Amino acid sequence: IFHSIECTCLGTLYLFLKGVIFRMKFDGKTDADKIIFLDVDGVLNSQSYYIEWMRRRRVGVDYDNSEKEIDESCVKNLKEIVDKTGAAIVLSSTWRNMRDVYKLAIHLNKTLAKYGLHISDKTPWLHGNRPEEIKLWLDDYIFKGNEVKSFVILDDDFSIDDYKKYGLENNVVKTSFYEENGGLREEHVKQAISILERK
Repeated sequence: IFHSIECTCLGTLYLFLKGVIFRMKFDGKTDADKIIFLDVDGVLNSQSYYIEWMRRRRVGVDYDNSEKEIDESCVKNLKEIVDKTGAAIVLSSTWRNMRDVYKLAIHLNKTLAKYGLHISDKTPWLHGNRPEEIKLWLDDYIFKGNEVKSFVILDDDFSIDDYKKYGLENNVVKTSFYEENGGLREEHVKQAISILERK
């Protein structure tokens, strides 16, 4: 019984601390009227990127650098979107709810900060239903008196049909984790800027 109580308490403490860490790391206030909903895997990295990283490790390049989950060429493309539109970044990735939450939060923030970027907020967690999570964030943001002129969703996981259920299909830029030269590329940058600047 005592072991069960101890495990329950530890689990509750873990979830509490995980929430505190993300509030500290990501939940800054924003009054932006243009929003980028950011997935990480498949947007800021890709399978081809990981394969090349592993190849470099095998030949002794970057061997001691384990923090390589993010492809900085993709971060540069994200920066181009932000610089040209002034949009704020809201994290919608599963990275906000993974077991290594503290390590991932530090790594993500540190990498984005190198390019003058930061995450203003994160979407709520609804059992991993990203389209619904984004819709709820938008509804809550507007309910609090904020204006949203435009928004774009950068995502490789969910289909256009998934987003269509929530009326978000026209704001999605689909990237890919598995395609050659995957992640956020120049064609996605142009598409995202076009959506954000749409009248």
